[in-house]
Amino acid sequence: RQRVGFDYRGRRLLYTDIVRRDARPKNAIEFHLEALRPLGVAPAGLETHLATSPAEDAWAANHLHEKGISASERLAVVHAGASWPAKRWFAERFGELAKRMGTELGVRVLLTTGPGEEEIVGRVARVAPEAVLLEVLSIRQVMAVVKRCQVLVANDCGILHLGPALGTPTVGIFGPGEPEIWFPYSPAAGHYVVHKELDCSRCHRDFCDELRCMAAIQVDDVLAAAAHALQQAAATRPTVYTVGHSSLSLEEFLARLRAHGIRRLVDVRRFPTSRAFPHFDREALAATLSAAGIDYRWLGEGLGGFRSGGYQGYVQTPEFGAALAELKTLADGLPTAVMCSEALFFRCHRRFIAEELVRQGWRVVHIIDLSRTQEHRLRQAYHAEQDMGGETTHGQAKGHH
Repeated sequence: RQRVGFDYRGRRLLYTDIVRRDARPKNAIEFHLEALRPLGVAPAGLETHLATSPAEDAWAANHLHEKGISASERLAVVHAGASWPAKRWFAERFGELAKRMGTELGVRVLLTTGPGEEEIVGRVARVAPEAVLLEVLSIRQVMAVVKRCQVLVANDCGILHLGPALGTPTVGIFGPGEPEIWFPYSPAAGHYVVHKELDCSRCHRDFCDELRCMAAIQVDDVLAAAAHALQQAAATRPTVYTVGHSSLSLEEFLARLRAHGIRRLVDVRRFPTSRAFPHFDREALAATLSAAGIDYRWLGEGLGGFRSGGYQGYVQTPEFGAALAELKTLADGLPTAVMCSEALFFRCHRRFIAEELVRQGWRVVHIIDLSRTQEHRLRQAYHAEQDMGGETTHGQAKGHH
């Protein structure tokens, strides 16, 4: 009964509500959001969002593992294809870029391939044989791969828009298109466009014998944009700390929190008591932290250890997902530390919590002492001990998780 559409020639006759265009310049997102106006719906901003399922994330992890890629490696997706030839940067330059990204930026490059683009990507791979060539994947499989990466570099094509929507820093290479329309993404979020303004720019041609706009873009230009994207993403990622109380005195523990600016403590002990160190009992600790101006929250029911079948399996459950979402909400408001009893994070179930946070784009920093920290890298701790349904405890803190 209600059909909304834009004021295009004969199409307007098909609509009950016509969206009339004005002269104000708009990017593609703003343009399409205009269709909400007749419905009385206010646009909620220009950010785009895509989500993958836990099963798709697991598929990506397994598929990359089969390709010989360690989960601790920093990854980059390079997509050299595009539907229209005029929008394709040169394959040999993509190859040189992929090679230098590995040596100069310290990332492992994955080459994604669209249907019919095997020859193009093959030329890239010949220049950069150390890059990992992925076969043609479904669009949702590509999403799951892009989500795991630290940066995406692509031509002006559909794959380009997966990065910003998945929270992956993205570099877009533009020739005949208009980046201000088709790349409305913020450098503050790690998204950068590479485009050379020429007298023939914005020609919108699908085919071109000269490709002056693409020839003007050098490998150094794209490499610098990728480096900026990686740096910006690292600087703006939300951060969560982790800490273990172990056998510390209350004064020593508070000193560590203050030294690292912690304003909220999230307790993830399943059983928040300690016979040997009663000052770490839930009620006593909450009162002490409150007096010290530090907010205390207990999420042991959803994030605590000692899970039947092992904590790694529990991570895949809706209960864990809901509790982790609550943790992220809490950590978004104040500098936050996740606390358990084990001093060493790699012997504690909080390593799994850290792993999931990092996968979802968060930065996790483990507090070692008053001055030392260690940033979490994916799967860096899985060589230590396999989870056997809870946490391994050591030393004086044993038995108090």
